[in-house]
Amino acid sequence: MTLRYSGITHFTGDPDSGKTIAMLQVTHPSKIAFFHDDVKVPPVKPTDFGLFVDLVQEAKGRKLLELRQFILDKLYTLKTGKFEAIIFDTWARFGLSLR
Repeated sequence: MTLRYSGITHFTGDPDSGKTIAMLQVTHPSKIAFFHDDVKVPPVKPTDFGLFVDLVQEAKGRKLLELRQFILDKLYTLKTGKFEAIIFDTWARFGLSLR
């Protein structure tokens, strides 16, 4: 698949409104870096994603700014062109760390 445009698209909506499912219709899970920070299970197996980062587990024992640095380190190591999408499900905790 050749992307015509590059950049950031931000999906937002009510909980359980289908945002992640919509993205899975656009690109294959193996082309997604998925940052999971939600209590519910993702719609596909974690091993199906190109990268699956379990922020629920990674957050245990970390302060918010330590978690933010962990996430930023993961983002900085993503290889250009390997992923077509980065999904944060949910963005809430990471967003708080950026204020």
